[in-house]
Amino acid sequence: KRAGVKAFGIVLPHATVALPVVGADVTLRGITYSGFSVIGGGVTYPVFKSGTLTMFIPDVAVSVFYDAINFKYFTGSHMSFDAAASFNIPIIKPFVGVGYDRTKVEVKGVSPLLNGLNASASKPRMTLGAKLIPFPFLYVYGAYTVLHGGTGMNFGLGARF
Repeated sequence: KRAGVKAFGIVLPHATVALPVVGADVTLRGITYSGFSVIGGGVTYPVFKSGTLTMFIPDVAVSVFYDAINFKYFTGSHMSFDAAASFNIPIIKPFVGVGYDRTKVEVKGVSPLLNGLNASASKPRMTLGAKLIPFPFLYVYGAYTVLHGGTGMNFGLGARF
């Protein structure tokens, strides 16, 4: 904020695989670009899944994720615990989520006076968005998020197999 940066973003590719025996989904995500990397993953478990007759009752899921962050001037970690509710309406699927994030950052490679300094933040997060499914295997989503006293937008495009 002090540097006058009002917004930034990164592309974070991910892949999710269902574990039918357990009933959970496992997600791996990450990117490495120009010396910056984020590698992580998590598990999502459906608490309640609506069916055809109950499509106006929300699906509810909980998840936990962990990410390791590495850059020339800092290292960090991020952990989140989340709960989300979504509605299984044809073509558009609105969702709302609440979560709790814990982020830690440590300075490295800057100067002997600053190296080793660290900070952490733990705060709630709220998200409101929708997923649009124009074709059976393709989806687009967007969401508005409030996190650590700031706001942001999430956008994505994906394919389901």
